[in-house]
Amino acid sequence: MSQREILAIAIKVYALWLLGMLFINSVGFYPTLIALTSWQGGTEIKSWVYIAVISSYLLAGLIIASLLFSVSTKTLKSLSIKSDISISEENKKYIFQVSGLFFVVSSRTYLPNSLTFLFYKDVETHAFIQLLRPMGYLVQLCIGTWLIVNPSWWALAFKKLRGRA
Repeated sequence: MSQREILAIAIKVYALWLLGMLFINSVGFYPTLIALTSWQGGTEIKSWVYIAVISSYLLAGLIIASLLFSVSTKTLKSLSIKSDISISEENKKYIFQVSGLFFVVSSRTYLPNSLTFLFYKDVETHAFIQLLRPMGYLVQLCIGTWLIVNPSWWALAFKKLRGRA
């Protein structure tokens, strides 16, 4: 693979990672807006402000991720099919398994900490908001496990992402 192909694939992977982080970190706006309420002297922030701030954050992130994804797709389509470097299927599988191991370890690191809200009495008020972060880590854990168990599927999926399948 040429350096342009590797860069375009890395940009695609970054765009996918950005989407995941976008949803995991969108939960962080809620405590910030609650803190703003206390800083304003207890003046209640209207509920549409919460929705507007989080929606604009998600919309901006989706636009950026889609732009990155489309730029890398156009770059890959403009490249020739001939490849400078050939990577064996076993090496591709190994790389996916190492990536999966990283996802599993990082999600297992943060998942228990993200579940600490279950031990507080005031869980009912923010239960859905508090569940978003652990759900993101569970998705990361599932994808990491899938990368480890079935790397050949991921090799085929990335081949399609490169536009070569």
